[in-house]
Amino acid sequence: MKKSLLFLLYAVAALIFFIYQLFPSGPVRRYLADQVRRIDPGLQMDVGTIRPGLPPGLVMRETRLWYEDIPLSVIDRATVRPKISALLGGTPRVVLRGNAHGGRLEGTLSVGENRRLAVTASVESLHLETLPLQGFIKQFKVSGNLSAVFLLDRTVTPQTGEGTMTLSDGGITITQPLFDIDSIGIKKAEAKLELEADQVKVSRLTLEGPEVTAAFSGTLKLRRPLSTSELALTGTVKPSPVFLNILRQKVPVALLGNNVAQQGLPIQVTGAIDNPTVNFR
Repeated sequence: MKKSLLFLLYAVAALIFFIYQLFPSGPVRRYLADQVRRIDPGLQMDVGTIRPGLPPGLVMRETRLWYEDIPLSVIDRATVRPKISALLGGTPRVVLRGNAHGGRLEGTLSVGENRRLAVTASVESLHLETLPLQGFIKQFKVSGNLSAVFLLDRTVTPQTGEGTMTLSDGGITITQPLFDIDSIGIKKAEAKLELEADQVKVSRLTLEGPEVTAAFSGTLKLRRPLSTSELALTGTVKPSPVFLNILRQKVPVALLGNNVAQQGLPIQVTGAIDNPTVNFR
């Protein structure tokens, strides 16, 4: 009995060893990259290393994501596992969990009719300043801790989606200072987005900081390449009393107006997303 048990343990250990050593990482990497492109043809993924793991699933390291030519993220470590319900004959569904940019991410991918996909994803406490896409918008860079929840449903026509984002303890650095102002602090910023077909509705974008509070709304019309997507936001920026005194020394009186402390400064942000224009209405 003891010999049989030892033999069984040896056989199981040998099987695990050979599965691990002979794992076809190349074909699996290509298959996963193809599945990511099904979410959007412009979305691409390159996995550094991939191995089987326990519980049953895949362990990926140094996974790079980009959209068209825009680098999005480098995921340090991620696991991909099938949902139990999928194994029992339900809707095919896999779960991804990982660590990236000092935070955590989680997502679920479901396959519907005609092999169309639905994706839910969330990120928590990502250090925004470490994301490689920081160089995409040339006029400014944003720092802080980002948490967000997204939903994309491509099982329906036109595609729909929604998302909420929260940024805390950060700031905006202006690469080309405006009236000698090169940075603005952010205590908290929130955005609510809705997607239908190729248009993103920004139903709410708010910012609270030591210098200003702001509220915007508008649209983003998605185009290819992504850098040509058209942004159209309108809103109001209210400076704090201390910051307003600084502005009065730098900004022409005619531009600020007399009621800026009460009504705020109306602003429009329009143009291509990678190089928008800011106008004072």
